[in-house]
Amino acid sequence: MPAFGRTGDALVFGELTIRQEKIMTVRSIVCMQALCFAALMTLGSARAQMDQPPKDTDPIRLSVEVRGSYTDNRDSSETDEESNFDLYLAPRIDVVADLVRTKLDAYYQPYYRYRTDPSDIQNEDEFYHSLGLNMDHEFTEQSKIRLWEKFDLTDDPAVEEGAITIRGDRSYIMNRFEGAFNHAFSRWTYTELSGSHMLKRYDEQEVADESDEDAMSVGARLWRQIAPSVGIDFDVRTTSYGFESAMGIERDFDVLLAGAGIEKVFNPNLRGSVRAGWQRAEYDDDALDTQNEPYLSAELRGQTAPTARLIASVTHGIRDADAYPFASQSYTDARGRLELDATPKLMLGFQGTYRLSEYEKDSRPSTAAVASFPKATSGDETTIVLQGDAAFKLTDRSSLKFIQRLEDIDSDVGESFTKNTSIAVATMAF
Repeated sequence: MPAFGRTGDALVFGELTIRQEKIMTVRSIVCMQALCFAALMTLGSARAQMDQPPKDTDPIRLSVEVRGSYTDNRDSSETDEESNFDLYLAPRIDVVADLVRTKLDAYYQPYYRYRTDPSDIQNEDEFYHSLGLNMDHEFTEQSKIRLWEKFDLTDDPAVEEGAITIRGDRSYIMNRFEGAFNHAFSRWTYTELSGSHMLKRYDEQEVADESDEDAMSVGARLWRQIAPSVGIDFDVRTTSYGFESAMGIERDFDVLLAGAGIEKVFNPNLRGSVRAGWQRAEYDDDALDTQNEPYLSAELRGQTAPTARLIASVTHGIRDADAYPFASQSYTDARGRLELDATPKLMLGFQGTYRLSEYEKDSRPSTAAVASFPKATSGDETTIVLQGDAAFKLTDRSSLKFIQRLEDIDSDVGESFTKNTSIAVATMAF
């Protein structure tokens, strides 16, 4: 089984409980003291400036986030459910530039994570580092470019007990890049060229040989307005997935997508679109046949009322697998989010995701032994994620957010589990 495991539908920071009998190490005590000191300093600075309006023109912006997360199933386990609690401290510095034709936001955000009840193969505390860059540049009124990059480093050293190594080093880096170039030929026609790349690299060679991965995508799109409130588009995209495997399991594959769509503006605040096309997946494993699948998507987004915002979508197609050691999955995904401004300072959010993933012999590597499959060599996986959240704007510089999330996975090919997570987030800028 690869070290990276399953990834969820949303950014979920980690989940832990309190084990009363655990004795804190000296390192943990020092880290917790630093955490409290930094939080107090930040609270003091923010409180002193609370009555001053934020300066959006400042080129350097400082903020901090404190997050607590409780779950009743720390390890996403089907049989051994352990509740736990995580605590995070995440200061952030942004360097912002708003020039005549260029908008730039570069940031650095370290995370400190304290686990009160780590499992036998987890560290009590971990450090993460994120570097990001967002840039929009306008060459002319007709030509624009958009760049986005995020570099993450996860420091997850080996877990040791005495002189015995319980689990090796799982530290890794991940870099994600996206870019798009737009050119308008006229008021009614424009084209877009886009690309993205993701790489994940583990420090320990033994882990890297099994868990390093890459994904690269390039595409082109042509859009044309055919009526005052109706546009059509045509696009083609190719995506390549690459996975390392010390056991020689060949999971690499390429997907080609070609499609067309129509977009309708119902009113200035609400629009919808429908797209259809075809996907063709070709596998590096010579024993796997080329897979063809229709691609369909529909989306509705905008404001249904002055205080309500909605986004809903349905998608069917092929993408990389969530269940190891399959290469790809055929999936149908439906999701939506509704945001309501209950008061000028309170925003309520409700969202849900339903995904049906189908794993068949067409995406099962011939080089993977039957023993490599946790439960079955084919079958379905159903994912349901429901979430409710409330965001309170305390001042122009501070806010609180509470999130309640339910995840339910029913899988024929992997672990089935149910998990409830409660999250509280405090953010402050100064």
